[in-house]
Amino acid sequence: MGQTNPLRSARLGSQATDQFYEDLRQAAKKGDPVCWILGALITTPMVTSMGIPWVFADALAAHLAARHQQKRPEEVAEEKGYLRETCSYTRIHMGCTLLSEEDRSKVLDWQVPNPDFVIITDGCCSEWVEWGDDVRKRFKVPIFTLHVPFLWNDKDRDEATDYVVGQLKEMNTFLEDTTHRRQDPAKLAEIINMGRQAQDMRAAGQQLCRNIPSPATIFDWATALGAVFNSWGKPQSVEIYKSMKQEMEERVARKEGAVTGEKYRLAWDGMIVWPEFGPLSKKLASRGANVVTSAYMWGFFPTLMDPNDPLKSIAWNMVDVWANRNLDWQINHVAQLCEDYKVDGLICHAHYTCRALCGQQLELMDAVSRRLDIPAIFIEADVGDESFYSEAQVDTRLQALLEMIDAKRKRRA
Repeated sequence: MGQTNPLRSARLGSQATDQFYEDLRQAAKKGDPVCWILGALITTPMVTSMGIPWVFADALAAHLAARHQQKRPEEVAEEKGYLRETCSYTRIHMGCTLLSEEDRSKVLDWQVPNPDFVIITDGCCSEWVEWGDDVRKRFKVPIFTLHVPFLWNDKDRDEATDYVVGQLKEMNTFLEDTTHRRQDPAKLAEIINMGRQAQDMRAAGQQLCRNIPSPATIFDWATALGAVFNSWGKPQSVEIYKSMKQEMEERVARKEGAVTGEKYRLAWDGMIVWPEFGPLSKKLASRGANVVTSAYMWGFFPTLMDPNDPLKSIAWNMVDVWANRNLDWQINHVAQLCEDYKVDGLICHAHYTCRALCGQQLELMDAVSRRLDIPAIFIEADVGDESFYSEAQVDTRLQALLEMIDAKRKRRA
């Protein structure tokens, strides 16, 4: 029925990713200290402002899975004792460190340098701490851990934010003592300001997805994630999202959709199935289905950024990220997205190796479905491990979802 019509400008995110890892390699070759970051991406402005190259381990694993380069690292990790039920991001990342030099050059697009120190954020996931401890033991490097309290209700936000600000000050001392470099407050403010500009462009682009047909899908936003994961706070990220917004505005003016013949508008809850990223996009489009919004894609980009108070901005975004909120808040959030984007149905992806993000999904799915009277389905897969993905299951459940939408429309006709 339909076909994918991806945004050309979204590919700039992939180009940014390739450039990022090349710059990282060159910086390490030059002798710069390398930081590995596990957990919160938003800690990177403090590292970047000191001229320290970094690797966001979660993003590295996602990039490799999207390029189907994750299998050998996963196999090596399992051979060394990492269970298949361990977070696949952990297995992919640690598997990369365990690869032989020959395997690295054959299997991976990028040669990632070893860490000189590590920064961890526990946040909504305890495995980050265990993951970081494995890195510390393997490479014998210093480590700094940030504790982010769970935000049970809004009245605790200010106290939790102040608590994290205090830790960020300690982290700054750790960075200066470890690298013998000084923090540049003006540079940090500049990065925060650039991040705010990128967010403004990205938010405006996301709003355009409320149009019918939608000028983009969540797969376009996922393609452009390099602008978040690797270019955040750089002029490049602003340009990428500015280009996407402009292309989307042109599409809206022409009434051109990201899926030709858009018939169904869907929401996606949960993380992206990176190894099936392309095929899944085409599978949905072939049925006239466009995934127009996602709590995950919308929610992991830093929002409230004030260059006059960088540490508070960073802390606030750690505390207030959607995955760090209670179930009632998440239900309200997903329901509001479904209403705002005129969604016909909901797909919940239960990431098999992440109990932190999928433990409450069945309850969330049921609550949103009942509140809005929209059908919903549950897909069990994984962000990295292809063995947990069943194409037959996805086909059957997706067909059931679309049939339920059709039946609902007939009843109301």
